Amino acid sequence: MHKDRISSIFISKIFLLRPSKGIFFITIFFLLSITSIQADTLKNALEKIYLTNPSIQSARLNLRNVDESVSQALSGWRPVISIDASAGFSDTETDSKLSSTSPTLTSTSTLEPQSYSIAITEPIYRGGKTLAETRSAELNVQAQRASLKVTEKEQFLDGINAYIQVLRWQYELGLSRTNEKNISQHYEAAKDKYEVGLINATEVLQSKARAYAAKAERVASEGALISAEADYFYIIGDNPANLSWPIPASKLPNNEHDAINIALKNNHSILEANYRVLAAREDINVALADLLPQVSLEAKYNSQYDVTSLIEKKDQTSLTAIVNIPLYQKGMIHSQIRQSKLRAAEKELHLELKRKNVINQTSRAWEELLTSESKLLALKQQVKAAKAGLEGVKQESFVGLKTTLDVLDAEKDLYTSRVNLVRARADVIVSSYQLKSVLGMLTASSLNFSTPLYDDNFYYLRAKKKLFGTEIK
Repeated sequence: MHKDRISSIFISKIFLLRPSKGIFFITIFFLLSITSIQADTLKNALEKIYLTNPSIQSARLNLRNVDESVSQALSGWRPVISIDASAGFSDTETDSKLSSTSPTLTSTSTLEPQSYSIAITEPIYRGGKTLAETRSAELNVQAQRASLKVTEKEQFLDGINAYIQVLRWQYELGLSRTNEKNISQHYEAAKDKYEVGLINATEVLQSKARAYAAKAERVASEGALISAEADYFYIIGDNPANLSWPIPASKLPNNEHDAINIALKNNHSILEANYRVLAAREDINVALADLLPQVSLEAKYNSQYDVTSLIEKKDQTSLTAIVNIPLYQKGMIHSQIRQSKLRAAEKELHLELKRKNVINQTSRAWEELLTSESKLLALKQQVKAAKAGLEGVKQESFVGLKTTLDVLDAEKDLYTSRVNLVRARADVIVSSYQLKSVLGMLTASSLNFSTPLYDDNFYYLRAKKKLFGTEIK
């Protein structure tokens, strides 16, 4: 299996070759031993991202926002209940005559009219709009859930890269320090040989130049490690502590064809785009519903007091069926229908683009993984050869067959091959998780987190069933 092949490479054969003696052995032994003491594993780092990353937290809130659209769509089945009340005061003075010659009669009337009414309006038929709105909302929830997985995947990949980069630069720093120590020893030895006339001044200067070059590489590695640690803190939220090399991602397909098929089925970007297409098609039905008759039932109770000087109280109860048949709405509804169809067509093209993009990403991720694996195997052999070559050059230099520059070149070759081996190891791990993410398999559940997983159905059901209240906790 693909997993077994990669694991065997890392666990049993490809680990950094340990030198038999000197500072390099001490440095590598230290780096290896600290990983077993309170090591912050890659899984632990990803769990921290899962629990605290602001981008993931924001995406979860956005999902809860979309969950509310289902409750809003379902409200189309529910009645609207309202209460109206009014109270007032009126003082009326009336002058009247029985005839033109009769005296003027003045009368006054004071009223305090009050009224209240309760109305219940229940939609009976909305042209299928409620059903279409509910289906559209449900599909958008599914799309947003897939979008949340995309966000989690992106943050996990950033965390994996940050984790591996810290490890890479820790090991490169150890190698550069060892290299600096070795080259400095050669420089000191060259000066001693020059003092007794065994070599010329040119070889001393060459050794000096290599010593300062090794120092510059060590300083560069220190700076790169500091930057990598800063990225680690930014993405994961903690300072790196005793990191340990993880094995590459497991449960990967055996060939590129299978990888593409899995990606087309499980990639969350494709799933999201597909749900958006289905929701957009339902939105067409939502717009079409406004062209169909609307039927509702209204029950109303109205009570009035002190209506006139002759009517002290008036009660009225009514039950009314209301039918609205749209004939012409200024062309707006037809425009909205056309607009919905265009949006659906755009979503379909976007889905096709996503599929092509995922196929491309899967092929590239697959080839990058195979390339990095092959490179790692080759670099293992290069390190072995460079180590043997250095020992041979050193032996020949003792009898005068090789110059100091030859020894320095051999040291440089071994150092470079070891650095490249560390980088190749990092590339294999990162590329394996990159492939896993394209396949839609880089999720909290597939990574077997020990922390409780986010329940995206909990808030959805609560919002769907909630009829009252404005709390969002």
